[in-house]
Amino acid sequence: VDFEIFNESVSLGVARKKYKVSNEQNVVVCPRGLKSIYNNETIIKSIEIVKKIIPDILYIFCGYYNHDIDFEDAISSMGIRENVLFVGKLDREKELPFLYRDADVVVSVPTSDSSPLSVYEAMACKTDVIVSDLPWVHYKFKDLELSKVPVGDHQELADLIVKSIGNDNTNRINGLFQKVFNEINLFAEGEKLNNLYSKIMYE
Repeated sequence: VDFEIFNESVSLGVARKKYKVSNEQNVVVCPRGLKSIYNNETIIKSIEIVKKIIPDILYIFCGYYNHDIDFEDAISSMGIRENVLFVGKLDREKELPFLYRDADVVVSVPTSDSSPLSVYEAMACKTDVIVSDLPWVHYKFKDLELSKVPVGDHQELADLIVKSIGNDNTNRINGLFQKVFNEINLFAEGEKLNNLYSKIMYE
């Protein structure tokens, strides 16, 4: 993670102003795009449940690439059209940091994953995250509390979103931030690599 770009000092309110979202409205950001692997159907199914508790909840879908939107009919039939915003392709460095900072929670629940930079970047911005319960999570965050949902479980996802928005998650968020800062930091890891290279060169 480049902490000069993704960090807790990113200005608040920039993304909300751009998309005309009030500061009082709760926002869920889904930054992985619209490919089937990212389980957007599961995310969309969760909206109907969350809306019963948080009526004005807004889910913002975006990604690094433009994709066709295949969910318009489902969204309309579920009565959640006003709760969904598709913003298309966003510049990762110039736009996503502001969206992460203005989100109440970032959701990344793909069918499979390895080491998702988008999740780490959200953590670097001190935003709560919900992820699929996959092997990489246990490898990277086995000693920390992280909100995990079984793949495809929209009810559990909805419950975790409501819980995240309704609770004080400061300790968990700070712990995840510190983990990323200490171990997934572009500059720190670059320095480690530089030191290792220097030892090899001069030994």
